[in-house]
Amino acid sequence: MRYYWKSRTQKLDNCCSISIYSLKKRGYFSRNTVYNTISWSYGDKPSGTVRCCVDKNNEFMQLDYTVTNRDTYESHDISHKTYLTTTSCNYGSTRYWFLCTHCGRRVGKLYRSDSNYYLCRHCVGYKYGSQSAGRISRMFKVNYYYSDLERMRKGIRATHYAGEPTKRYKRYLELSERMKRAMGWCSMSI
Repeated sequence: MRYYWKSRTQKLDNCCSISIYSLKKRGYFSRNTVYNTISWSYGDKPSGTVRCCVDKNNEFMQLDYTVTNRDTYESHDISHKTYLTTTSCNYGSTRYWFLCTHCGRRVGKLYRSDSNYYLCRHCVGYKYGSQSAGRISRMFKVNYYYSDLERMRKGIRATHYAGEPTKRYKRYLELSERMKRAMGWCSMSI
């Protein structure tokens, strides 16, 4: 009889993160010392809010947020400074990076750790969902569960436009077909 051990490691797909790309896209580095708010939601419920401020020289980002203990419901404020660095791009612009406050790595995304600070994925110790996928999931490139496919299906507003299937609908059909093939292969191999 086989025993399967389920990893208790949290997945990066499910945790709060701050991406330098999305901040640049929203114009955070063109403003001077303006506080902006980043918020997350899990389903319909808000799961976190961070006020961030980039200094006028774009040398660091100040993160201010409140953390509530789930057991005692006590909350305390955290003010966290993350330094920024830049590299020059081939097309003449500059690319911004976070410097992890724990290890000093240059990264494009910071994740909220168990210690309630934003660190790189190596220091946080979480994994991507695809890193812990099973053999059959990797073989058929299926890293989705039925709940994910159902959520994807509900998010599709239009299945066809001008007589052609939309990109989202094509992606949903492709993933559901992969899932069916993987499940059919599993039932044959048992």
